Amino acid sequence: MQLAGTALKELVTSLRGQKVAVLGHMRPDGDCIGSQSALCRMLLAGGVDAICVNRDRVPTNLTSYTQGIKFLTADQYTADGRQAIAVDCADATRIGTELLSKFNNQILANIDHHSSNPDYAKINIVVKEAAATCHILAYGALKHGLNCDEATAKSLHLGIITDTGRFCYASVTAGVLEIAAELIKRGAKPEEANFYIFEQ
Repeated sequence: MQLAGTALKELVTSLRGQKVAVLGHMRPDGDCIGSQSALCRMLLAGGVDAICVNRDRVPTNLTSYTQGIKFLTADQYTADGRQAIAVDCADATRIGTELLSKFNNQILANIDHHSSNPDYAKINIVVKEAAATCHILAYGALKHGLNCDEATAKSLHLGIITDTGRFCYASVTAGVLEIAAELIKRGAKPEEANFYIFEQ
């Protein structure tokens, strides 16, 4: 995870002044939307012109986590020379053919936790033992000084609580819980995430 955190910091720093689209997977869930929202905020705070684009719309129960971030569907997005970063996509096909074609089928960076990920980008930040993609991003933010304000902390916590089934899966370690605790200190609200993901 240490190497992933360093690589994430280097990626954000290297993109200062550039245009980036953060892509998620089809039928996005909490880890996808949380990862996109959090990474986009980190990039914006680092001087990057960043937006989020998905094949499908943001689920209505997750829209509160996207406030202040520009989210577009594939139909709404017109290719404008942005570099693409994929998050929570086990392989490039999960992005969707139409959307991928708007980036000439080229992905600059791939940030993910799925064990089947084939490292399909130029830069691959893949931690297969991580509990969620938001776990990787949270580690990078907290350990390497990337933006982690209240909105970012909420998004990161959303992804972790989604992919750990409320911290019930075998992927949950002491390290995951320590990160979740720090995110709560920074403004994440467990009851809010639980409601939007599991009760609404």
